[in-house]
Amino acid sequence: MNLRPLTKLDQSILGIVRSHVGVARAIKIREVMELLGMEDTPQTQRAIKMAVENLRRAGHYRVGTSRGTKNDAAKGLFWIVDANDFSASYDCYKKQAMTMIWLVSHAFKACFPELAHQQILNFDEDKSA
Repeated sequence: MNLRPLTKLDQSILGIVRSHVGVARAIKIREVMELLGMEDTPQTQRAIKMAVENLRRAGHYRVGTSRGTKNDAAKGLFWIVDANDFSASYDCYKKQAMTMIWLVSHAFKACFPELAHQQILNFDEDKSA
């Protein structure tokens, strides 16, 4: 957990997100920038996303992010209040995480074919003994 103090941007975003309760009331990042008087640039969008990550690292796990769907207007940031909100926020990361695990596994096998069938790698084992 990141215990650093929240920046002014972190605190501002937290206040905005807390007023958007539930995934159905999600606020788009562009709208957050507009409320904060920030210019819509890729750098500003990254700053907002980093602030959200900082909030979660500081223990504000109820800051949700929804990528939405084609038939769903709920896309953006919101305050998680129930299990459905939690799923809307974190399920989108499950596929991304599984893709990364698959990629790392296949890259490892390609780079180290002699270890491809090894079940467990123990990097902590002292081999000098």
